[in-house]
Amino acid sequence: ALKPDTIIISSPHSVMYSDYFHISPGSKAFGSFADFGAPQVKFEINYDEELVKQIEAHAMRIKFPAGTLGIRSGAVMAAADRFCVTVKGKGCHAANPDKGNDPIPALAAVISAFQTIVSRRIDPFESAVVSITRVNAGNTWNVAPETAFLEGTVRAMDEDVRSGICQSMEQLASATAKAYGCEAIFEYEKGPAPVINDIAVCERAAVVARELGLNVQINPPSMIAEDFSRYLKIAPGALFRIGTGGGFDNHHPSFTADPSALLPAAKFFAVLAEKELKILNHGL
Repeated sequence: ALKPDTIIISSPHSVMYSDYFHISPGSKAFGSFADFGAPQVKFEINYDEELVKQIEAHAMRIKFPAGTLGIRSGAVMAAADRFCVTVKGKGCHAANPDKGNDPIPALAAVISAFQTIVSRRIDPFESAVVSITRVNAGNTWNVAPETAFLEGTVRAMDEDVRSGICQSMEQLASATAKAYGCEAIFEYEKGPAPVINDIAVCERAAVVARELGLNVQINPPSMIAEDFSRYLKIAPGALFRIGTGGGFDNHHPSFTADPSALLPAAKFFAVLAEKELKILNHGL
């Protein structure tokens, strides 16, 4: 069991606390958001959330050389949601389109309408992405299908923006399909929330990093998601970026990390945890 005033230090694939090290499955999995990553860690460890006072995490950044720590307060990684639209029409022979109601033009119009959400419905000073990543309709060359389907992802740094995009998508899908005499079935699955780093934690972490001789850089925000945000609903904390060098992105088969990044990163988290525990136990 966790001791009172515990700090959890985690990575996308691991969680450390007290004298334990736990491997976390599927931090990037998408099948059912409730079943993977952070929620699974809590289920398997069964820790008492009331005992956790602060949570720190790290992820690698190849664009930073070893010995570099990326820190950014506030929103650092986006929420990630999945959406699907099925447009229902009436199938028919392609030579007689007037005998049916082709859902493909309706779906094409929905796609165009969705592309106006970020550019025309979101504050230009906010960050958001709507990406349609799969489109499917029909199975042969001479038949207009009964249905047409699309799916994609929404990314947002702000919860209000996130909710607004979902509402806009549902309205546009329904109204656009109706204008073509079709019906739209809209589905929206929420994934991880935005990662919002605690300002005070980041400020103290930067001091610790500089004292240890690390090169502190402002970490750029990313529209990629990380389910570490689930931990931040339990307690304040921050996700930092450890510089690992290398020429290939994290998920590339040729990815390599500079091993000299390991020791300074370990020292940083050890010293940070010690100092933060003193603050939690005795105050500033």
